[in-house]
Amino acid sequence: MNRLVLLLMLILSLSSCATYVGVEQITVTEITDYAPLTDKGIFVTEANNVNYDYVPLGSVVSTTRGAILPTMVRVDVDMNKLFDSIGNELIQKGANGLINLKISNTYEPSVVYTTVTGMAVYIKDLDLKMKEAKEVPSAKLSDCVVDGIKALIIQRRPSGIFVSTSEKMTPVQIMKMVDELQITGKAVQIFLSDGGNKAYAGITDNGYYINYETKEFIELSKIKMVD
Repeated sequence: MNRLVLLLMLILSLSSCATYVGVEQITVTEITDYAPLTDKGIFVTEANNVNYDYVPLGSVVSTTRGAILPTMVRVDVDMNKLFDSIGNELIQKGANGLINLKISNTYEPSVVYTTVTGMAVYIKDLDLKMKEAKEVPSAKLSDCVVDGIKALIIQRRPSGIFVSTSEKMTPVQIMKMVDELQITGKAVQIFLSDGGNKAYAGITDNGYYINYETKEFIELSKIKMVD
C-alpha cells in the first residue's frame, strides 16, 4: 500500500513539471465536384437507391493511378479527368445514372490510386439535360516556362501548392512563374523535378520568399521584377 502511495506521489510530481502546449483547432474541407458527370446529363448519388424508375445496367469499378514524376512528391489524381472518363464509359453503355457512388484512395510512397465504384443505371423520364459546352475565359494553368526553365504544378491543396522546376529558379524567376501560373494567396513549395522530396525554395501565404537552403527570407514587395 505504501509503495502505491509513493508511486502516485511520484506520478503527480512528474506531471506537475510537464509543460503543455495548446493546439488550435484546424478544419480542412475538400469538396469533390461531380460536374464532369452531371454536365453530361448523368444523375449521381451516393445513396444506394433513388426515387426513380430505373433499370440496373452493371457495376462500375474504376481505378486511376496518379501521374508519376521524377520527384518523389505524390501527385493526386485529377478527379475532373477521372469523372470525364467514367462519364464517357457510362454514356457508351447507355447509362444516364450512377448510384451508390463511393470513392477511396490508396497511398504508396510515390504514387496514389483512386478507386470509384457504383452501379450504372438507366433512369426513365430523367429531366437532367446534358450541359452545352462553353468556353472557359480564364482556365488555371498547370505549367509554364520562365527563361527556359520548365515549371509544373504537381499538387493543389487547401494548404498550398507544390511546383517542380527543371532547374533552380532565382527569386525573380519564381515571381514570374507565380504570375504566369496565376497563383495568388497560396503558400508555394518549389522542388527540383529530379531532386527528391526536399523543396529548395518557397513562398509563404503572407508575402515572403524563402530559400530553404540558405534560410533566407525576403519580402515579395522587395523583389524587383526584371523584364
